[in-house]
Amino acid sequence: VFLSLLCFVFLLPFAFAQSGRQQQPPPKQQPPPQQGKRPVTPPVNETRPRRADEAQDDKPLKLKADLVTVITSVTDAAGNQVDDLTQKDFDLYEDGSAQDIAGFYREGQIPLRLIFLFDTSGSIRHRFDFEQRAAAQFFRNVMRPGDQAALMSVSSEAKMELQFTSDVEHLVTTLGQLKPQGATALYDAMIMAARYMRPAEGRHVMVVLSDGTDTVSSSTLAQALSEEQKSDAFFFSVHSTGD
Repeated sequence: VFLSLLCFVFLLPFAFAQSGRQQQPPPKQQPPPQQGKRPVTPPVNETRPRRADEAQDDKPLKLKADLVTVITSVTDAAGNQVDDLTQKDFDLYEDGSAQDIAGFYREGQIPLRLIFLFDTSGSIRHRFDFEQRAAAQFFRNVMRPGDQAALMSVSSEAKMELQFTSDVEHLVTTLGQLKPQGATALYDAMIMAARYMRPAEGRHVMVVLSDGTDTVSSSTLAQALSEEQKSDAFFFSVHSTGD
């Protein structure tokens, strides 16, 4: 709620007395009202929504979620994967308070809906071929029957190169056609990707392969993360330089 405070400042007239008394200033003559027009009184407590182009306060981003997806992996003392657990084997706590587990699903029970954001800006030109080969191998290793993936390029603008498909070779071929050029609109791409995957059924995963430096987005990192959370997506970022 925005409170507009209208302050009235009263100016006290100063008079210099020659005989010990303050001289009263002559009354000001008010202009006669114009016929057909009513005097306009400014509003005392006007409130209005803030325009999008007005400056915003740099306040911490606060988000609320009633249902949160949690990924877990369990190993025994020897490091072997334990895959015979049930929902009854888990207790979930948040800030020391026990939480209800609304659902319990194994990895293979829900199909994957993955969107891959591939940085095609000029800043990664010297390692572009390596990143193309790595992304192609990633699709071949990760995709299983029933899974779908989409491919988005990130340059001066975000562009959906290929929508959700289960055809791995189509994904690999599309990767091979990308060329490095332009700047990096990473935050805009994250928002576009999150909104695209939101209505899709399945486990939502967003993978970003980039040097991580946004240069031209009209959106902020806070806005991008907010949209990503609304899409209930797991976010993974890969920096190929290893820095």
